[in-house]
Amino acid sequence: MAPLIWQLVFALWPLWLFCAATFVVVGMLVVYRKRRLLRSGIRDIDRMSGTEFEQFLRVFFKSKGYRADLTRTFDKGADLILTRAGERTAVQAKRWSGPVHVDAVRAVVASKDSYDCTKAMVVTNSVFTRPAVEQARDSRVELWDRQRLTRELLAQRRHEGPQRLKTVKHNPAPWNASARDTCAVCGMRVSDRVRDYCVSHAGRFGGRVLCMKHQR
Repeated sequence: MAPLIWQLVFALWPLWLFCAATFVVVGMLVVYRKRRLLRSGIRDIDRMSGTEFEQFLRVFFKSKGYRADLTRTFDKGADLILTRAGERTAVQAKRWSGPVHVDAVRAVVASKDSYDCTKAMVVTNSVFTRPAVEQARDSRVELWDRQRLTRELLAQRRHEGPQRLKTVKHNPAPWNASARDTCAVCGMRVSDRVRDYCVSHAGRFGGRVLCMKHQR
């Protein structure tokens, strides 16, 4: 019986070779896709679909040491669940062309119990309305707007190597509770009127808050 089995194994060697080659190629494609996603800049994200943005965030947060799991298609207010050191965070991903409203913050807060999370976060390539920022502050939800996401992308490039930084065209102001009150180009503080004007014209200014000088 044993010699017959070995004869069969040797007779089917083209099949085993094909399977091995397929496995290697698939593995290389997976690695290439992850690296390509990690090289994405904010303009690349602007061209992504909502599903592609969720996939990007999954790969991005995994590179930062999180376990990152996508939720089901019909989620309960969270698109991604991050886990690290036993702490779970519900993430709402918003690849958006206009300002993100308060409903996104309320949805991710409501999802925390459903996914057994202690923290919540909303990540967008756009900006948040003032009610959304106020609701996030009251509910202790972490917000990543366009400026914060850009800063995190730059930090990732810096981690990969200083040569990647030559593509950066501006230095966003450091994130804090009032980051949207500063110009994305020069870092100068802007008035509430200027900030609200930029938010209401997000398409014109690429989702950024700009001072009067850099709006021209």
